[in-house]
This record gives sequence, C-alpha cells and structure tokens, in this order.
Amino acid sequence: MSVLQKQPSDSLILFIEFEEMLATGDSLAAITSVSEATAVITIASTSISGTQVRGTYSGGVDGGIYHIVATVTTTDGETLEADVYLHVVETPSTTITASYFSLLERVGHYLFGLRSGYSADQNWDIEDCMKDGLRRVYASHDWSFFRPNKRISTTAPYKTGTVTVAAGVVTLVGGTFPAWAADGLFKVSDSYYSVSTRDSGTQITLTDTSVTVAAASSYELGRPEIPLDASFESVANDSDLSYDPDQNELYPPVRQRGDQAIRTWQQDDPFYDRPVFYSIRTVQFDSTVGSRKVLAFYPTPDAAYSLKVPMLLRPTMVTATSPFPVGGETLSQLITEACLASCEHNMEEREHVHERRYQEMLPLAIAADQQKSSPTSLGGDAPRGESRNQDSYWLRSSRIGAVSLDGTGL
Repeated sequence: MSVLQKQPSDSLILFIEFEEMLATGDSLAAITSVSEATAVITIASTSISGTQVRGTYSGGVDGGIYHIVATVTTTDGETLEADVYLHVVETPSTTITASYFSLLERVGHYLFGLRSGYSADQNWDIEDCMKDGLRRVYASHDWSFFRPNKRISTTAPYKTGTVTVAAGVVTLVGGTFPAWAADGLFKVSDSYYSVSTRDSGTQITLTDTSVTVAAASSYELGRPEIPLDASFESVANDSDLSYDPDQNELYPPVRQRGDQAIRTWQQDDPFYDRPVFYSIRTVQFDSTVGSRKVLAFYPTPDAAYSLKVPMLLRPTMVTATSPFPVGGETLSQLITEACLASCEHNMEEREHVHERRYQEMLPLAIAADQQKSSPTSLGGDAPRGESRNQDSYWLRSSRIGAVSLDGTGL
C-alpha cells in the first residue's frame, strides 16, 4: 500500500494510482468517491488523470496517519477501489526514532530514487527489505527492550443475581454473564463445573449436562485464565509474578509450573483462592497475529489481584498504522543500516557500504545494550558469611569492571 506525505499546513495535489488494477485495454471512467473516515483531511478538486485519481489534500495534525480510499468505475464497467495512507508530518522530523515512514523514505530513495509516491510493486519491494532488516537486528542479540514489565489484573468471581440450572443450562436472573464466561469456572451448591459455551448474557451451558439446581440459587463464576496481548511471546526467564507492594507484604510471588500440572490441579481440586501457581497456555492460532496465549492460574483467583509480569515480546513488522519498531528509540541507525543492507542483498546480490556499516555498528549496539541492562555490582566485597562495613560495597573493587583473572583485568 502506498504512503503519501504532507506537512500539516500544506495543501497539496496528490495522486492515487490504479494502473496495476486495470485490465488490458480498460481505463478509468468516473470517480465514485474519495474519502477519509475521520474527516480530518479535506479532499477537494478530485479528477481522473490517466490511470490516477488526482486530488487536493489539506489539513491533518503533525504525526497523524490517515487512511484515504478512492473508488472508481472503468470503461469496462468494473468498480475498483484503491487505498493509501497519508502521513502528516513536519519537516524536518522532530525525532530520530526509526519508524515505518523514515524507513520507507530511506529504502525507497535507495532503491528507486523516490521519497514518496511509490507504486504497489515498489512498496512491496521496500517492505520486503524493511522486514529482512528488522529480522536481522532482532535475531542478532537478546535485546533488553524485548523484556518489559507489564501489570495485569486478575478478575474477581462474578456473582450478581441468581441462577437456575436445568440439564446443564444455566439461566441467570438479575445480572449479565461477562464476555469471558465461556472460559470460566462455575460454582453452585459448593460444586465446581467448567463452562462449555456462553449462549447469551443470561445463559451459559456447562460441560456437564446432568447438572440441575433449584431456582434462585446463589452462584460464583470464576476466571482462571487471563488473555495476554498479541505482542506477548512468553514470560521472560520463566520468572515469578510479583504482587504490588501492598499485596506483596502478605503474599509470596506466583510461581510458574508446567501447564499439565495446572490442568491436573484444576481438574482434581478446583477452588477459588489467591493464585499460587501459573502457566503460559496457548489457546488458539489467529492468522492475523499468530498464536494467542493466556495466563492460567491455580487456584482460580478469588479476588482482583494486581500482578507484575516480566514479558518477552514477539517481534512484529512495522506498518503505516503501527509505525514504530521495538527498540527503534535506541537502535534507529542500526535498523536503518540493516534495512539498506537488505536492499544490497535482495536487489544487487552483493555486500556493499551499508553491510559494512551494519557490521561495524552491531557490536557497539550490543555492548551498549548489555551495559544498560546488566547490574552495576556483584554485591558486597567480602567472603561468604563475613560482614564488613557496608561502605566497602561502593568501592571500585567490588563493582563490575574491576574483576580480574590471573592478574589480568577482564
């Protein structure tokens, strides 16, 4: 998809290309519409110019990304639709962070001598080089910025209203079952049942269809699984999950266990309480983002707890609507050189100046990342079990960088 650019104060004539969509001998006949959904961009004086739709674009705010859709009819009676993104940005850029648009401009200029207005085929070539460059950078080191901490909250059991259960069908009066009810653990009459489906806001079906409970019974619906972001790959270093400070004074961290153990415990002894163990469970494959995962807890949380999760992010490709790559703030130049080096490999089939620059910059970037993410001290400089004045802790001899092996500094 093509990306057009303008400054906020500009009123520019820009073109949307249809050439690659037209059949041989066909041509554009009339414009049905040219629109932008938010109505922030004003589009005027649209007309057909050969295989392009011409228009005057004005408005927009700095940093805004706007989706423009043009619909036309052709002389052969076909209806065609083409869309582009309009990136509104001040020049020069106010940031040195690598982004989809900065990479698009640099790679596009290297390959085609153009900074905007690429054809669909050119855009594919540019994005291929961007993807290859990002993959190289992300695979070259265990970057610290892929391990952020995220706070998640468990969900307290839902128990509003009363229920009647007939042949495993639960009917609720005086409440609305939450959207996650199909993944819930249902408790009624001191017994626990898994939920098969959420049929509506007032009805769920249990996996055990032999269950029958009298009308107007109290109940609880617990949530043993918490969905994780699409960007989530795993918990970094299989770490424990820590509670917020006020809760951490009372509760030890939530420990990781294998998912088979969690499932076995949930089957053999289901109950609600403070979570003690967790696992990472893959629940489905989504073709738009890949596999989706959840945090599975045991016991099922009996209240809303706030937990800190050390995440390991999943590398993702930058797009016009998600323009910033992971690590783009600190690795802007490295990412740019990796993408340009990919141009050399993909289009020229040789290594050249950008490959050399990338190879020169990579070890420096890795060293900088290690320095920022590594501890500055190994602890007090004293034999095990021997206490010394804590002031010695801050001596250079006790800090990383002053360690030696056989008299040689490391």
